[in-house]
Amino acid sequence: MFSAEKEMVSSFEDAEALENSMARLYGEYSRRISYPKGKDVMRFLMDAEKGHLNFLKVQESNFLQGRKILSKLSERPFRESGKAFNDTINTLEGDITLLESAEALEKADVQYYRLAVKKARAKDAKALFETLKSLEFAHLSLISKTIKSAREEGMAITSVQPKVLFSSMVRAKR
Repeated sequence: MFSAEKEMVSSFEDAEALENSMARLYGEYSRRISYPKGKDVMRFLMDAEKGHLNFLKVQESNFLQGRKILSKLSERPFRESGKAFNDTINTLEGDITLLESAEALEKADVQYYRLAVKKARAKDAKALFETLKSLEFAHLSLISKTIKSAREEGMAITSVQPKVLFSSMVRAKR
């Protein structure tokens, strides 16, 4: 195998490892989050990252067999379950923390694929990584909107249930 081919296989393997770890992490987050929209987003992202992983594996196989690397990949649109949030502000704050962690990771994914585009020598590989970068950017946007929604819901909870906010503040001082 030539140096350029080894580099390309290494790029695929790195991207596959990234997508696999993100899918597992989002699965874990989906089990830990109570906020329904946050849970829906984490499940969506877990499935999306699994889809990216499978797509990358097929494209790596195509590359190794001398076939064209495809760069077209689409995801189903995100849909909320519509479930109501019935927990406390403390739970929501923990969920927001997990969502913020996911947001930071998606920012890193966008940067990873931005660098992968620059490093890739083959035109079709550049296009593939550009597509993945765009999808990860869409994930980042979805997470950011979910954080905003969770914060707004938290403000609504505290305005409707001031006792919850007061008891939270009292517990924090102890």
